[in-house]
Amino acid sequence: MRWSIRPMSRCLTANSSDSPMVVQSQFIEMFGDTFQNERGWTFKKLPEVSTIVLGSTPSSSNVAFWDGDVKWITPAELSDDSFYLYDSERHITEEGVKSTSLKPFPAGTVILSTRAPIGKTAIAGCEMYCNQGFKNFVCDNTINSVYLFFTLRIHNPELQKMGTGSTFLELSKKAIEQISISVPPKELQDEFEQFYKQADKSKFDGLKSQFIEMFSCALQRKLSDVANITMGASPDSNYYNTTNSGLPFYQGKTEFGDMYIGKATLYCSEPIRIAQPNDILMSVRAPVGTVNITKEECCIGRGLASIRPNGVEQLFLYYALKLKEKDLDALGTGTTFKAINKDMLYEFSIEVGTIDKQKVFVEIAQQADKSKYLS
Repeated sequence: MRWSIRPMSRCLTANSSDSPMVVQSQFIEMFGDTFQNERGWTFKKLPEVSTIVLGSTPSSSNVAFWDGDVKWITPAELSDDSFYLYDSERHITEEGVKSTSLKPFPAGTVILSTRAPIGKTAIAGCEMYCNQGFKNFVCDNTINSVYLFFTLRIHNPELQKMGTGSTFLELSKKAIEQISISVPPKELQDEFEQFYKQADKSKFDGLKSQFIEMFSCALQRKLSDVANITMGASPDSNYYNTTNSGLPFYQGKTEFGDMYIGKATLYCSEPIRIAQPNDILMSVRAPVGTVNITKEECCIGRGLASIRPNGVEQLFLYYALKLKEKDLDALGTGTTFKAINKDMLYEFSIEVGTIDKQKVFVEIAQQADKSKYLS
């Protein structure tokens, strides 16, 4: 039997907030239980279809190993909403890489946390390194990264049950190597990837069309006229800690969730720039334009800016900026990585409309999004 994608018109209704469940349902309909090989395809162990890359941690006592330009992730940086990762909370130096003989994994690698916690998944958006809390899969030409990502995410409960250990549960490399998965025809895996991208884009495009319809003729204002903007600054690394001393410290978008920023992995005892609860946080470098909201006071590094609405609805401004992420990214400059500066952000134009119309748009946006909102 030829398994194929259901027409999008049947899968994505006007209430496109259902799209995450639609995607999972589509995956199961197409591939069945991929750990049990319900469709009777080739059934192979993970090492037969991928190269497994492990990680390590440079000595924390050697300052020469830290605060470099090399991306190095930890399991705490992954959330239930993680998909592509483009940066890490902490960075190491080339000297730190050599000290532990770390091996990089390329863009497209499927990332799986195997301790504290087990089962969080993501895909590397660029070359990265990691600590010892991961088993990462560089797929061969028979496996689509998005297909393997969903296979592991859907089977998160089974992966957690496989963990062993007395101090904390860990999923060993030996256990990982014994996991077998279905290997459907590659073109079918690729079809699913396109379905996922279309489903994810459908919700965004519907909201963007609604925004244009409601605000295309509205007054345009500079962002600095409707918000108080604070550009982040990175404190001396001597003030960083993992003992919850001081304020949660965010250097970039690593902990960004679907709407709210996740738990910090670092704290800072001597913050320089501070964001207040309910401020909008924007990534201003590598990548540019992604937004989230903080629920608590926090320290922000140079990769972020905090935006506090002034005279406009808070959630309206959040959604308006989210819909303009590509416009913001297009402003980015730089040879090593894109970034926007204070002047660019201050001068960025936004359509605001009346407060009543802003509230109506927020109601529409909330219907199209299953995230938790401010009370």
